[in-house]
Amino acid sequence: MAAGTSTLTAPVGAARARVAPPVHGAGRPTLRPDIQGLRAVAVGSVLLYHADLPWVPGGFVGVDVFFVISGFLITQGLVRELAANGRISLSGFYARRVRRILPAATVTLLSVVALTVLLLPRTRWLQLGQDVIASAAYFINWDLADRSVDYLARTQAPSPLQHFWSLAVEEQFYLLWPLVIVLVVGGFALVSRVRGSVPGSSRQHLAIALAVIVVPSLLVSIVLTASDPGRAYFVTATRGWELGLGAALAILGPGAVAGRRVAGRRAVVVVGALGLAAIAVAAWRFTSATPFPGAAALLPTLGAAAVIWAGAQDDTTPSARLLSRRSLVWIGGLSYSLYLWHWPLIVIVTAEVGRLPVPAKLAVAALSVIPAWLSLKLVEQPALRWPWLKASTRRSLLLGAICTLLGVTAGWLLHDVAARATREAAAETTAVPGARVLTGDPALGAPVDSFPAIVPSPLVAANDGPDLKSAGCGDPETATGTAPCILGVPDSAVTIALVGDSHAGQLVPGLEAAALANGWRLDVYWRNSCPFTAATVELDGRANTGCDQRNRNTTAALLDDPPTLLVVATSRYRVWADGDVPGLEQSKPAMARGFRQAWAPFVDAGVPIVTVRDTPRPNVSVPECVVQNQDRLTRCAMDRDAILWADSPEVAAARGQPSVHVLDLTDWICPTEECAMVIGGALVFRDDSHLTATYSRSLSGVLGARLADVLADGR
Repeated sequence: MAAGTSTLTAPVGAARARVAPPVHGAGRPTLRPDIQGLRAVAVGSVLLYHADLPWVPGGFVGVDVFFVISGFLITQGLVRELAANGRISLSGFYARRVRRILPAATVTLLSVVALTVLLLPRTRWLQLGQDVIASAAYFINWDLADRSVDYLARTQAPSPLQHFWSLAVEEQFYLLWPLVIVLVVGGFALVSRVRGSVPGSSRQHLAIALAVIVVPSLLVSIVLTASDPGRAYFVTATRGWELGLGAALAILGPGAVAGRRVAGRRAVVVVGALGLAAIAVAAWRFTSATPFPGAAALLPTLGAAAVIWAGAQDDTTPSARLLSRRSLVWIGGLSYSLYLWHWPLIVIVTAEVGRLPVPAKLAVAALSVIPAWLSLKLVEQPALRWPWLKASTRRSLLLGAICTLLGVTAGWLLHDVAARATREAAAETTAVPGARVLTGDPALGAPVDSFPAIVPSPLVAANDGPDLKSAGCGDPETATGTAPCILGVPDSAVTIALVGDSHAGQLVPGLEAAALANGWRLDVYWRNSCPFTAATVELDGRANTGCDQRNRNTTAALLDDPPTLLVVATSRYRVWADGDVPGLEQSKPAMARGFRQAWAPFVDAGVPIVTVRDTPRPNVSVPECVVQNQDRLTRCAMDRDAILWADSPEVAAARGQPSVHVLDLTDWICPTEECAMVIGGALVFRDDSHLTATYSRSLSGVLGARLADVLADGR
């Protein structure tokens, strides 16, 4: 996944910015104001990125800065404990993590559940319940990794809790890292006793253990980012090296841990300045097209490590003084709570009032300081400072269990309520005419406020799509195009081949019904996010070369046994031109040329082609609007010109080609100037751009008639 996906956020290191004194010294760790300031820079970049500020398209690198900070602070505390006591208390470590992380996180989770019930449409409750459970149990990053490769999940609104993925990565790392330290140090000590030798340096032993973690993790990050970017962005295996980099600084950097000068002031000044510059360049220059994390994450992480190292060497350098400013230190102290609260507020406010311009998002992000400050004062700091709690490891761990149980229970209750409503909605079998009402009078498709029944229910609309798996066909996510899904009448003398992406897939229910009614065979070559064109298109910030190969395979398979008629449908795409990605409008000429080039072999073979004009695209979640306005459906109506793409390239490509016919379904989806989202009792769209299977099937009559006309002309 490219770094800008989604939907996508950064963690806040949960350790306080304190540095251990030399092992031979006395006293408590001292505050590192420059690290607090660095946390402020990181959380600020994340907030500005989530507010869509165009100046920081790479603000997501705050996640990497926080990982390094957290790895350093946590590990230097463990190293200090090991040096002072000769051992590490695992229960004590986990108790401290519980007090630091779970109370504030649990309050956020419970608040999000309450705000969801009060403000968010019921279409979101089911998934949000799952997200609450996954967040409370700290495995949401793996859940999001699975959803990142699910095309239908990409069309869903962002979760108010997707930012918990980064906390999950941290906690998974810290579940194992102290165990590794204990096992490595204990193992080397045992070997030394068996051999009768003097134990070696614990730091050297830890460095070996760390290398075993960091090097493979970095390699996995680079390889997986290239092959499966969606999964690579979230999984712990690709992020562990970033936390390990901070840990390495604590283990191998005596100057960083003990405050011992190991370099001249001029070198320290340069290193600190370069570190800040590296973070700034990454935030400024990285975009959604940057393969991430992978090797690109080295820039912000090494920059963060440089800043931490330089600050330990000399706290009077320009970079250290800048980061130690009172305002930045204050924000750094608030960063964990600010991280927890800003993203849910942005998502919930957006769901309530609609798309927010950048100034409005900035305002919401700024206002999140209020609940963040309250959380800091009323939850976070008391949990850390309460003597009764600090005095007992058992009580702290019990608090952690209670917090986890509260979060999981709240998520389960929300999910259960939504699941019951979903099952009841799915059980409804009311027959509705859908597009068939337009046969007598197109005006019957004008927006009205209500219907006796809406099918499918908005609560289950997301699942009302084409289902090739039940027909024994492959997954359209990975289809190569070499073997079609055969529907309709398999032994028919007439074969209709459907080729394209998900906007071709949305026609499958209607075309299958038309094929059965007319005695045709329907061969489906469908792969999501893959238009049938010779032009390379952009997907998630990179060239969709997998689609190019699929199209070559499809062409070869179709020409080997040419169909009677080729039907092509597509969504809207930007072309990929040697790394340059023009906008949708600027991509139209190249896309039109790509369509003509892809169709040319079939034109030469005498196969008639039907290109389907792309359907209107609301670009808002239609089920959400309908479920909130079931008695005021006219509020969901949209202007036809606003959601219909003018002069679309698949239409332009057909001009001047007698054997290429255009099928425009617009009048059957939006028959009046205002497009209704429910026609003839059928919900038209299942998300922000795809037809429901119910409405698609109601188009079978017009689809069959239009294709029959082309077949008659072709003969």
